[in-house]
Amino acid sequence: MRRIQVITGASMIALLALTAPAAAQVYIRAPFVRVQVGGPGVHVRAPFVNLFVPSTPDVHVMPPVQLMPPADPAPAFEAPAPEPVPERLQKAPLLQPKPAEAHPDDAPPAPAQPEQVLTLEQFAKAFQAKAGNYEVTLLNPVTRAATTVRFTLPEGTPRRVNLSRSEIEFDYGARRYVRIRFDRDGAEVSSR
Repeated sequence: MRRIQVITGASMIALLALTAPAAAQVYIRAPFVRVQVGGPGVHVRAPFVNLFVPSTPDVHVMPPVQLMPPADPAPAFEAPAPEPVPERLQKAPLLQPKPAEAHPDDAPPAPAQPEQVLTLEQFAKAFQAKAGNYEVTLLNPVTRAATTVRFTLPEGTPRRVNLSRSEIEFDYGARRYVRIRFDRDGAEVSSR
């Protein structure tokens, strides 16, 4: 009996030592609710709810660069002394500018126009969809106010960009999309 326990224990230790580490993923399934954590991000699926939060990309911080002063400093440059001004130029009378007469119809210049905010149509025509995080300021079609939108596009190129009156959708096919929907409260970003 003791022999079987020793063999079983040794085989379990060998099996555990030979297994490779794997990415931990958690799946929770309940009636009408699914939650998946791990891999590319967090998925939550329930009635009327479909949420995907991508995992944050690795951020690599470079150490600061320290510049060393040169070992042999360059010789300082000495400027030549200025030449004296001739006496005939020193005694010349200085001309004083006449004050400009103010005209009643002279108005101050118009203030500079602020940078134009893009509409959804202009944004859809100019934007090149590539994977990454974006922050853009667009004209909210509902409130006509400038609205800052932050969104993340997945790897790959979208099959098409769908545009409606109050939303823009980057369609990647196979039920994958990134949708930006505008309402009175601002912009709502959803992805799948």
